[in-house]
Amino acid sequence: MPQLDRIIIFPQIFWFCLVFICFYLILTSIFLPKFLQSFKIRKLLLNKNTKESDHLIKKLTEKRFFLKNRLIKDLQNIKNVWININFLATNINFTSLVINEKIAKVIYWNILYYDIHVLRQISIFPKNFNLKAKKK
Repeated sequence: MPQLDRIIIFPQIFWFCLVFICFYLILTSIFLPKFLQSFKIRKLLLNKNTKESDHLIKKLTEKRFFLKNRLIKDLQNIKNVWININFLATNINFTSLVINEKIAKVIYWNILYYDIHVLRQISIFPKNFNLKAKKK
């Protein structure tokens, strides 16, 4: 077979080895470090992004926990206010007190929409105890 002739095969093997070694050296010295550097940078970016996302998730869960506790406390305060209103409504005879309808509406809307600290600062008296109204 002419392909395996000794005169032809040795130069082919020589040039194959020479080209392969040159190609291997070029790949390992030039391209491989660039690929490795790219992989390292990607890995660093992924680690940084995961740390940052974990930190943001932690902050978000802390805020959710705080808001949940705050909401539970506020709902408990609202429940206590409604219990007090129902207790007052069942134990006081409102027909014996002379209260203006406007004052009753103001009290109702204040109880619904204002904070308990604001309500404690407002003093409201029936018309009977208002001394300026008696003088007129």
